[in-house]
Amino acid sequence: MVKIRIELLGCPSVTRGGKPVPPFKSRKVLGLVAYLALNPEPHSRSRLAGILWSDTSEQQALANLRFALWNLQRVLGVSLVHAERTSIELRATIRRDGVFDTDEFFDALRAAESHPAESPAAIAALERAVTLYRGDLLAGWDFDGLFDEWLQAQRASLREAVLDALYRLANYYTAQRRLPQAIAATRRLLGLDPWREQAHRQLMLLLARDGQHNAALAQYETCRHLLQTELGVAPMPETTALAERIRSARNLPRHNVPLQLTPFIGRETELAEIARLLRNADCRLLTLAGIGGIGKTRLAMRAAIESADEFLHGVCFVPLAAVTHLAALMATLAGQLGCSLEGTRDVRARLVDFLRDKEMLIVLDNFEQLRDHSDVIIEILKHAPLVKVMVTSRERLNISAEWVFQVEGLEYPKYEVGGMKYEERDSDLILHTSYLESYSAVQLFLQSARHVTANFPIE
Repeated sequence: MVKIRIELLGCPSVTRGGKPVPPFKSRKVLGLVAYLALNPEPHSRSRLAGILWSDTSEQQALANLRFALWNLQRVLGVSLVHAERTSIELRATIRRDGVFDTDEFFDALRAAESHPAESPAAIAALERAVTLYRGDLLAGWDFDGLFDEWLQAQRASLREAVLDALYRLANYYTAQRRLPQAIAATRRLLGLDPWREQAHRQLMLLLARDGQHNAALAQYETCRHLLQTELGVAPMPETTALAERIRSARNLPRHNVPLQLTPFIGRETELAEIARLLRNADCRLLTLAGIGGIGKTRLAMRAAIESADEFLHGVCFVPLAAVTHLAALMATLAGQLGCSLEGTRDVRARLVDFLRDKEMLIVLDNFEQLRDHSDVIIEILKHAPLVKVMVTSRERLNISAEWVFQVEGLEYPKYEVGGMKYEERDSDLILHTSYLESYSAVQLFLQSARHVTANFPIE
């Protein structure tokens, strides 16, 4: 059987065997098909005729319906509908044959709902749905009477469905740091619903985090102009406040983490977990705890660099190994933040005020000797709602806002692990080189050893 394809989303398209079919005698022919596709149950001839040709007599409307059915079969060369003397419906096989893009659109949405919200299968289904949605149902076609009322309601329902899909995709891409995809999804969302101010804010923030500060500010102006000219209102205070934060962050460096002279090795799992915690809105104080020399500082530095784009004002790294008292803590923190203390008597109040409208991650490295001054962190978090703090310490801070990530050593070979490859030599078990080098602790050891002996042999 020759493949029939009818696309109703966007500008209508009908193909047979991959080639466009001749035009129908009337747009109402494809209107009839659209109505049957979205209402698959049997319909009485008189009801269908009354909806499609509500401005004519019943006799003329029924005649128009008979002509439309004849023209449909003549153009397609196949029987798309099952017509009885008093009722009409689509043939059951049509839906199984993938004729309609609307069927595939709804199938994709149902598939997304049948899987966990952020699973690969759910995301793939949502991506399929938004790809299928090329535009409004029968876009560009105008009708009248009862059929136009039905069409407008269907367009609104389909648009809401795709807006929800785009919103979910944009949030997913944002959480996965896939900024180009998140920006594209949000732009398309605004193309369908330009008055959704929340989406304007989301796009502004995404553009700023992608380093496109001027584009983010231009988006604010677009939002402001649209709301003023179309609705006669000003942007919400939070939208204007976001624009001001973006403007203040425009020329700031993304981070001040010191350059390291040796490569970072391993800890992929730890980095992924720290990134997940930092994206959690409830986690505003994260302590990386572990014994001295375990690698807390290097891990914090790497995590901070990888998370810098998550924060509009970037990351501020504050080394505290040599700091032992409160006054030095405040001065060091102010210096790293670029907060001027000239003429300031109350340093703490000045710091809090400086951070009040900032969206940033502050990394306090080697905080263990300053644990008695943890109230400084709490005060910052209370008055600067968009600031997060990551601490490295040999001991947890033991304060209510704290989330703790325990830092352990790098992975190393454990002889009791099953399935280990080995060879027997002089009654000893010698690990294969490739097996040894898969462990990050061995990689670090070799890196250090080969600084001294370039060709240091792993055997």
